[in-house]
Amino acid sequence: MISESFVRVEAPSQYDGTYTETTPVSGNIYRTRKAGKFFILKTAGSSDARSLQLLRREYELNVRLSHPHIAGVYTFDENSPVGPAIVMEYLEGRTLDKFLKENPPKEARERVFLQLLDAVGYIHRCSLIHNDIKPANIIITNKDNDLKLIDFGLSDDDSNYLEKNLGATESYASPELLAYRHSDSAASESPAASTEDPATANTGSSSSAAPLPLDSRSDIYSIGMIMKEIFPGRHKRIISRCTQKDREKRYSNTEELKRAWKNRNRSLYAFVATLLLALVILPTVLFLRERSKLAKASASIAEIRHKSDSSLTSITKTADSLRTVSESLMKEKQKEEEYNNLRDSLLEIVEKDMNRAWNNSLAEINASFEYLQSDKAVEENNTPQFIEKINKGVMYWLEMIREEQLKNSKTAQAQNLPDGKKLELANALDKKVIQISDERWPKYQELCEKRSELLNKLSKKLYGSNQ
Repeated sequence: MISESFVRVEAPSQYDGTYTETTPVSGNIYRTRKAGKFFILKTAGSSDARSLQLLRREYELNVRLSHPHIAGVYTFDENSPVGPAIVMEYLEGRTLDKFLKENPPKEARERVFLQLLDAVGYIHRCSLIHNDIKPANIIITNKDNDLKLIDFGLSDDDSNYLEKNLGATESYASPELLAYRHSDSAASESPAASTEDPATANTGSSSSAAPLPLDSRSDIYSIGMIMKEIFPGRHKRIISRCTQKDREKRYSNTEELKRAWKNRNRSLYAFVATLLLALVILPTVLFLRERSKLAKASASIAEIRHKSDSSLTSITKTADSLRTVSESLMKEKQKEEEYNNLRDSLLEIVEKDMNRAWNNSLAEINASFEYLQSDKAVEENNTPQFIEKINKGVMYWLEMIREEQLKNSKTAQAQNLPDGKKLELANALDKKVIQISDERWPKYQELCEKRSELLNKLSKKLYGSNQ
């Protein structure tokens, strides 16, 4: 929050010397120099008593203000080179409309806007209404691009809003301010109006409704109109509320407007959060829709397991045959050579079974890969089919390793050997299974990763456009 007080420059009357280099700037505005410093002289523009009264009234309203974003008013000089004049701070800068033509960045626009809110909020807390906020009355300094609010010629305090004629600029003035201006114009044209009490002029028996008393919401309307130029095409919701014809629907003060500005992106964040939530929920919805198909896939997996059990039975029968042969040999001759022959024979069977299982599994996996990479998989959109194809190969290899280890233990125990030899034989067979598994394992992991990658790609093809 910008401080509402700052050290003023001393008024020109406190400097020695006289006015020099007094030159017109525009209309009733002059630039002058005194004691080596430039100042602005603002005259009434006319010598009639009413104009001088309004000029002094403007000085009385301005001189009590002290804010870094409001042009300073120093004194009222009856004897300036251009007659009675308000002596004001001289600003090196350009008006807001010229500043905006320089196409300043977003940060500079927002900074100027917040400085305007600070300045207007300050004068409202001082019980003043500016009544003529427009780009021509907003100066942006050349040095720091700071905002300075000027020209309080139409300002009123809470107890004097009917004390003088209201001007304002139509394109930036609120509807109630324009209503006052029109009622004042009508009153000045009516001979009877001059005899009325200003405090009751709009509350008599006129056929039209009296204008509402002006308050800070009139300036809020003007700020909204200026926002259209500072932020073209943006912040429409805030601008719309500022510029409501019914002032009850506008922001009640600058603090409320600041809060709306601070929270301007909250609705966008809520939209993003909702979108993210939808992206999380959508896969679950798709899964539920495909639940019946997944049930069929589970049945297919169960069938694969049944076939694996049948293979295990076959392997067990083979093991029984080997056991019979082994028992016969051991009965005839308990020699190490026969044991070695038996072990080598069993190892060869294990290797053949493992290789056969691997080749069958690999064939099933490669077939599923070809299917997943084909256009047919997308066209058929048959989730159970490709899940079955993948799992048939992958599950068969894993089941085969497990079954081979179970068979080894049974085979070793079935031999007519001393307990130590049975354990040695079981270990040798298991070692062979582990050796073959280790040799195949990197390739198996590679195939599993490839399977996951292809499933993801296919899932995107099938459902990506619906997300």
